[in-house]
Amino acid sequence: MDIKTQYDAIAGEYIQGQKDYFANRPDEARNFIKKEIGDFHGLTLLDIGCGGGTDVVTYEQMGAAAVYGIDPSRSMVEAAKSTVQQPEFVTVQDAERTNFLDDMFDVVVARFSLHYLERFDTAYAEVPRILKPHGRFIFVVQHPLRDLRDKKEKIYGKQEIVTITMYDQKIPLTFPTHALSDYLSPAFFQFFELRAIDENNLTNGKEIPAMLGISAVKR
Repeated sequence: MDIKTQYDAIAGEYIQGQKDYFANRPDEARNFIKKEIGDFHGLTLLDIGCGGGTDVVTYEQMGAAAVYGIDPSRSMVEAAKSTVQQPEFVTVQDAERTNFLDDMFDVVVARFSLHYLERFDTAYAEVPRILKPHGRFIFVVQHPLRDLRDKKEKIYGKQEIVTITMYDQKIPLTFPTHALSDYLSPAFFQFFELRAIDENNLTNGKEIPAMLGISAVKR
């Protein structure tokens, strides 16, 4: 299986499952991104791993001047093109190597997409290339402690390919596990200044956090 393009086979089911799942509950990952951006008006924004385009539409509606989306899944991109205001801005591309101009974006976001990469250093070098000076990089991934819970071999920091089921146990997804130090690596700090970390589900002291949100600024 090509982990990056696995959505080609499940695009329709995933998009509907996501819509049904968040119909009656908050999307904490999206809320984190919106909070960190604040005022969208006038921004040129890139959504890495845009999927079916729901986030692109959200950012368009919040007043961004231009919202681009990339995804390695051709099926997801086709679905996104049918929903966004500017379908020509949504393309099949990989986060590690894009065709965008230098200093093009005010903000680059990624919601549950970076963790499909085995390593982040190449993406961490590409994102600041396409960000404007002091541009923002905001992403959300599955929390490394949840990665550990999903592994067969419970060794933190040892990468393992896992398969989980999403949206009421209906949609299978496969990805490599990561540790916190993978996300906050030397390459990350070479290119970015960390501004905020968010871990949800920490209110009762028992739950494993579902997500890890990171907000940073290009150095």
